[in-house]
Amino acid sequence: MVFAVDKFQRYLKGKEFVIESDHRPLEVLNKVSSTNPRVMRWALLLQGYKFRLNYILGRDNLIADYLSRQSH
Repeated sequence: MVFAVDKFQRYLKGKEFVIESDHRPLEVLNKVSSTNPRVMRWALLLQGYKFRLNYILGRDNLIADYLSRQSH
């Protein structure tokens, strides 16, 4: 997620966007109280963006499921 935000930063900077993920531990990025150095770096990198992080259950995340099952 951090890689994707950094990669598409020219499109996301200054705009509010929503990140939907089935990975609940990412919710800690909304709180900067973590003591994990890696999570702190991620939080600092994402600090310049206006985003909302929504947790969705894996079984409800149909788009990600569809994309991960596509054959090349």
